Amino acid sequence: MRDPVLAFGSEESLNQLRRKLIDGIDSNPRELVGVLSQDLVDRIVQTVECLGYLGETDDEEKIDYNLQHTQFWREQGAELMKDGMRGADLDRAYHEWQAQGRAKFTLYKIKRWKKRAFGIASYENPARALVQYWAVDKRFAPLEIDVARAVVEFDDQINAEIHSRPLH
Repeated sequence: MRDPVLAFGSEESLNQLRRKLIDGIDSNPRELVGVLSQDLVDRIVQTVECLGYLGETDDEEKIDYNLQHTQFWREQGAELMKDGMRGADLDRAYHEWQAQGRAKFTLYKIKRWKKRAFGIASYENPARALVQYWAVDKRFAPLEIDVARAVVEFDDQINAEIHSRPLH
């Protein structure tokens, strides 16, 4: 289960939301749905930017390929390579896996989640907005967490390489 603090960026912002909900949403309900919407949109945008950073590209096709290929690699590719599969055979296995719709995360799905996140701002009922927020968050959060970890590992690797180079 995802740490709910990550959804709002800090313990303080989560506590603010709790207080608003406990107080019967004494603030403007439109403001609450706007905050929920913007939080989710911002997190999705940031995650896609991080995927681009990890793949060293802004090209959406390459981001989507890297995203799906990573999933394939974790699910099947590494094992196939360990069993001796290489080159064109491994590429074929990836394309078969992809054609079967096995990718849990694709850029297309992420864009749909972003569209739903934008739509949260138009909800009249804050409770329904919260339900929609958590529905998207439940699907999106595992990717967000995985990408954040990958960015930390990537940055740590870069820093280690920089610090291991001799000074001239």
